[in-house]
Amino acid sequence: MRVFVTGATGFIGSAVVQELISQGHEVLGLARSDAAAKSLSAAGAKVHRGDLQDLDSLRAGAGAAAGVIHTGFNHDFSKFGENCENERKAVEALGSALAGSDCPLIITSGIGLLPPGHLATEQTMPASPNPNPRVASEEAGRAVADRRCPHVADLEPGRQGLTSFMPLSSNCPANTKTRKLYAKYRNRKTETG
Repeated sequence: MRVFVTGATGFIGSAVVQELISQGHEVLGLARSDAAAKSLSAAGAKVHRGDLQDLDSLRAGAGAAAGVIHTGFNHDFSKFGENCENERKAVEALGSALAGSDCPLIITSGIGLLPPGHLATEQTMPASPNPNPRVASEEAGRAVADRRCPHVADLEPGRQGLTSFMPLSSNCPANTKTRKLYAKYRNRKTETG
């Protein structure tokens, strides 16, 4: 399966890229610099030049893949509000590129927006309105999910951390392979405890 990964050379993204490649997937990684492109090539990924503000590039990368994993975020906190707005636009662009395909779109985020003192699940959304500008990308992700696949399967109920969703429809040829890989993972996890 060809997977487009944003933030592919970042802390989370580089680990995702390694895992995907080790499982036999082809990775198309977003690279905004020559150094990032070199790192991706060395890891065995294909390079897609662009950045999170280049919405046409994001749409092209998503359109060239059977699924997208969005791990990118500009961590220049002196422009946090602006970066959050760019993040919202990036999520919307990725979602629009996959519209009608039901191919998976996985969005990573942090837990800092969640209400304190409560157990959080994949269905927990930040309070709205929320003074934190990062909530815009969370809301954009939920809106994309609601438009694209109103019936999503939560693959690991109660799981914390990176969340995995898989559309139930079979319009995306990647879904069959993804389901098989996930079943293999669950069986291995059950056998090893």
